[in-house]
Amino acid sequence: FLKLTRERKAASFMAAWVRRCKQRKQYISFRKAVTLLQARKRRQSAADRVRKIRDPFCDLTFKECKDLLESEQVRLQDAVKSKKFRQAADLEKRVALLKEAVESKRPLTRDILDKRIAQVTQKL
Repeated sequence: FLKLTRERKAASFMAAWVRRCKQRKQYISFRKAVTLLQARKRRQSAADRVRKIRDPFCDLTFKECKDLLESEQVRLQDAVKSKKFRQAADLEKRVALLKEAVESKRPLTRDILDKRIAQVTQKL
């Protein structure tokens, strides 16, 4: 009877150990997958922040950039008229950045394309 009890106990212990190993392996696999997803998300968030720092107008369309440029130019003129030169200087920097953004987002028309082709052929 004692031998049978020991065998059952040992078998139960071994089965529990196998189940634990299986569960641990599954847990480690899930943890690894979650860690990988979190790392990818953090990388994407960081890349978005860097893109936003480099180009603050990256999420605006051409029309939105153009409208914003016009409104900022009006604000600049108002600041100069009211002799708020510090504000005007800040707005002037912003207007310069907006002009670059507008030009980079400008739709490519046939005239612009022909001009660029002419410039390249002239350099060659």
